[in-house]
Amino acid sequence: MFISRLLLKDRSGFLFLGLILIVLLTSAVKWMLDHPYAISWDEADYFNTVLADQSALRDSGLRGLRLEFLYSERGRPPAYRLLAIPFYVVFAFSPVTLRLVSLGFHWLGLAFLYLTTRKIAGPKCAVLSVLICCLSPDVLFSSVIFYTEYPLFLATTATFYFLVSSVESRSTAPRNWIGLSLAIGLGLLAKTSFVLVVAPVMVLALVAGRIPGLSGPPPSFAIKSGALGALIAAPWWWVNGGQALHYARYSRNFISGSLGKPSIGTWISWFLSVVQSLLGHGVTIVIALIIISWIRKRFIQRNASLDSVQRTVLLACACAILPLVLVQLTGTNHLLRHLCPTVVPLAIAVGLLAHVVGWSRSPTLLAISTLAFLAQLLMLVAPVYYPNTTAVGIGLVNGRLPWRALARFDQWDWSPLRELGVATGFEEPRISFVGVGRNLNPAHIRYVWALDGKLNTKVSMLWRHDLGTIDWNRVMESLDESDIVLTAPGYTEGVSTKKDHDNEHNAELEHRLTGDPRFRGPIRLWMGRFEPVEVDVFVRLR
Repeated sequence: MFISRLLLKDRSGFLFLGLILIVLLTSAVKWMLDHPYAISWDEADYFNTVLADQSALRDSGLRGLRLEFLYSERGRPPAYRLLAIPFYVVFAFSPVTLRLVSLGFHWLGLAFLYLTTRKIAGPKCAVLSVLICCLSPDVLFSSVIFYTEYPLFLATTATFYFLVSSVESRSTAPRNWIGLSLAIGLGLLAKTSFVLVVAPVMVLALVAGRIPGLSGPPPSFAIKSGALGALIAAPWWWVNGGQALHYARYSRNFISGSLGKPSIGTWISWFLSVVQSLLGHGVTIVIALIIISWIRKRFIQRNASLDSVQRTVLLACACAILPLVLVQLTGTNHLLRHLCPTVVPLAIAVGLLAHVVGWSRSPTLLAISTLAFLAQLLMLVAPVYYPNTTAVGIGLVNGRLPWRALARFDQWDWSPLRELGVATGFEEPRISFVGVGRNLNPAHIRYVWALDGKLNTKVSMLWRHDLGTIDWNRVMESLDESDIVLTAPGYTEGVSTKKDHDNEHNAELEHRLTGDPRFRGPIRLWMGRFEPVEVDVFVRLR
């Protein structure tokens, strides 16, 4: 019972949280330093976009940057680019810099989460809420990469902080509604899906004060906050709203992370993946214990009643979670990374229920929770200190298992291709290729040119399996528009993925190009830090 007695002390929770955060920070930085290049097509694309922003700022000042934000990457709101500006201006561009930006703003979001839960459940249960979030495999992974999730996470936590502050204090102080409007504006500029989180919550805030048993600010609070938040995001949405909504619809039905069409079996698989990847095994055990304890107290002992503020906060959490979950379950894109914002209201709700059932005063619950959190921490960071030496999958089609969240990815350095292009007189070549992989895609290849300021380099794919049967006559004719052609004849991802179909014709392209009078080659390059992958390059004769 030593653990139980230790955890009952007032400051033990903060010490435990501090230990967890130090281990996570050390592991995250070590993982970032071990990955000097993008780890996916998306991240490489985001790096290239930031490099274009940096070039526009350097060449044309703020006007050029404004035009870049408004008229490039029109399907994706630009908050992830906006928040990064001061950091690459001061510290210069690097993948580690941008990933640290993501990690830093995620941790700022954790601070908002802590302050939110503390207002309604006390400091120990606030620590519990933070632990649920920071130990989520998918939330952790989203924090160590440079994706669009980090401003969305910050906006979600800030939205709940300012809203709960108003409900709990029954105050409409300007700091609350202005802070809420800034959070809403940031969220609308972070990701289109933020609408599904904030809209139901704001509707509740609008009417909660008039519903018996609930507590809420006057309607003017929600109206002012929502109006100002929408006004902040309006310039970008006015120009790009159509493209953003089209991309959101496309993303909803993207099949790369699909578990199948909507059905009972798909939903069961989805739920199991949420338990393993979005929450993790240890966190799931803690949440289950707290919910079971609350049900027992509420419906058997009948002494776990909620006051009006607590009921309002729980209802707000449900309003933030359910729409995003329902949209995913009725579509075919089941990537759990898209559900990371729902972990925030879930953590707040669990922290509140933990306060109601006396979690922080129960030696048994504290001991089990501590062991579960430590077990999940070890699963998360083990790959950093005992890294894989071969390519491994992330564990699930739509998410990553805890022991794969910080697994080591293969890294391809495309700079030898850039050097070959320069040596053969192609400073900004037109490049085409057949094949697809985590490192074999247009964004990865283009990155080495973008890093050198050659933003006009064009990289295109000659074929993808979703386009149907390959038409070799058309493919070979299209090579007249290419300066450099490449493929990886023996390449597969190394793990079973849907991209393997895109590599079925790599060897055939290499065979057809060998001896083609338009090109010199094959020139062989070797890529990767695991088992080297042969990449064959063909350069146009001049």
